[in-house]
Amino acid sequence: MIRIRDLLFGSAIFVAGLNCYGNPESAPINCVLQNPLSCPSVNFMPPELWKAVSQFLRSEEGRYFPNERDLPSQAGYGLGGPPDDRKDLGGGMFLFAACPPHDCGGQAVAVVLDKRGVVKGFGFSSFHCGADSPCNFDHRYLDFYVRRDSNAVDVIAALSDWGIHSVPHVHDAKVNEGISERTITHYLK
Repeated sequence: MIRIRDLLFGSAIFVAGLNCYGNPESAPINCVLQNPLSCPSVNFMPPELWKAVSQFLRSEEGRYFPNERDLPSQAGYGLGGPPDDRKDLGGGMFLFAACPPHDCGGQAVAVVLDKRGVVKGFGFSSFHCGADSPCNFDHRYLDFYVRRDSNAVDVIAALSDWGIHSVPHVHDAKVNEGISERTITHYLK
């Protein structure tokens, strides 16, 4: 005699199997850093992205999010929440963005990768919070980290567009007034 519990369990396994194998939209995503086109958002990125971002920002300092220490840690925190879809910037460059978990009210980060997955720039949208200073919720700031190379102008333009037009859920539009005066580009060595 088949128990109802066994029947329900078997049905659940069958439905799960149909969802995994019968639906092309649920097929596994094989995201690799060396091919950003294979990644629909930053949430699918492999651990190599975090290593690349850490290397890119390793010698820089800044305080953008509360309770975070070094810049690579803040970048990881910012990339750890709800992501935007990958944005094709043209010229073989892509922008991936996200906001901190449970804190998308104007705070966000973005990374620009080239077609080989090399970090070309990184952006922070924040209220300049720090471990030892309160957040300035009256003004949103944009801070960009970019290498001086042939792509720098395009990377800065992409990060600026993202920071001004794509950062989600700003609680009060007044925090964006005059944001161009609060946008700083840090050129990496």
